[in-house]
Amino acid sequence: MYHYELKLSCEVAHLSVSEAACHRGRQVQRSTWSLRKRNQTRCMRSSLHRRHDQTKTTTAAALLQTPKEIMRIQFALLLLLSVLCIAAAENDQDKFIRQHVIDEMEEGDCTTEINRRNIKNKAGKCKEINTFILSTKSAIMAVCMKGEPYEVIVNKILTSMTKSTTKFSIIECKLKDQKASPPKCQYVGTRGQRSIIIKCDKGHPVHYQGDSRL
Repeated sequence: MYHYELKLSCEVAHLSVSEAACHRGRQVQRSTWSLRKRNQTRCMRSSLHRRHDQTKTTTAAALLQTPKEIMRIQFALLLLLSVLCIAAAENDQDKFIRQHVIDEMEEGDCTTEINRRNIKNKAGKCKEINTFILSTKSAIMAVCMKGEPYEVIVNKILTSMTKSTTKFSIIECKLKDQKASPPKCQYVGTRGQRSIIIKCDKGHPVHYQGDSRL
């Protein structure tokens, strides 16, 4: 009887140990499965984030490549360029000084000076005649302040000008070949002493009308 009870106790103890081992094994399996599940979840989230970023980049690139978006960008750049050009545009006074006022030059300098100063007619062709006044900007402005009124007909309209009361040294540059085109504009110069006739605006010279021997 004693041996039977001992054997039964051993079997019960062995069964308890086995159950405990099985329980620990199940816990380890559950922990391993849970860890593996968390890792899989992290990988899936990371993959989704990468795909989302790639989708945003691809979408942005696609938008920039659409014809409408390209046209919008081109229009914005053109508008910016127009604003810059307007801001840097040459006013009438600066144009007058560039085309007609120089401290000193010779008759043979016409071609060089006209090309250097980029002087052309309104159509961008070779200008037939251009007159240089051998003087200073301040002396020309004095004509606007102290010159005498002078009226001329421009495009069938009587226009008020100003004539200098003193004579200036001028060089009249004439185009040699009427069929020439830039940059092959060649000129011959003639020196003279003339009263100048100019148009003034608020005390500033803005247009050279011509000259007078008187």
